[in-house]
Order: sequence, then structure tokens, then C-alpha cells
Amino acid sequence: MPGRQLSGRARGLFVAGALIAFSVLAPAPSAQAHAFLESSNPADGLVVATAPSTLRLSFSESVVLSAVRIDLVDAHGRHVAPTAVRLQPEGDPGATED
Repeated sequence: MPGRQLSGRARGLFVAGALIAFSVLAPAPSAQAHAFLESSNPADGLVVATAPSTLRLSFSESVVLSAVRIDLVDAHGRHVAPTAVRLQPEGDPGATED
């Protein structure tokens, strides 16, 4: 007895059903979250008369300095590179997420 062959439409439905089943049963990838700027002092976008000696940025979660881009612009539109950038933990100094 020869093997049964599926018609083109039946084969297409089988493949579609298999893909749907796989996508429903496969584990979802983990969500990727990014830290965002919660506040700053002086405020983001604020135009000040004199340059502040310190700029404080507060993020929604811990950050890696090498992954943070800080763009400072003077009154003439020139970009100024920030210097002496450091992380200052808030709360428990031993906490890894501060």
C-alpha cells in the first residue's frame, strides 16, 4: 500500500499549524530594559546664565558609565566634554543596583 501524500493545501495548513504551535509553546525571550534619566540638576534642557560646577543625573536604575552619553552644549552651540564623571550611589553604599 503506497504512502499517503498530502495535497498542497493540506501541507500548507500543517506547516502553518506547526509554526503557530511552536510560537505558542516556545519560551518568550526575556524583556530588555534600559535605564532612563529620571531627573537632573540643573534640569534637562534648562538654559543657565553661568555654568554649574556640578551636574547631577539620576537614572531609573544602575548604569554603566561607558554606556552613558552625556551631551553638554554651551551658549554658542559648542559641545563640551564632561570631566571627572563618577557614580555616586544613593542609599546603601553596598547595594549593587545603586
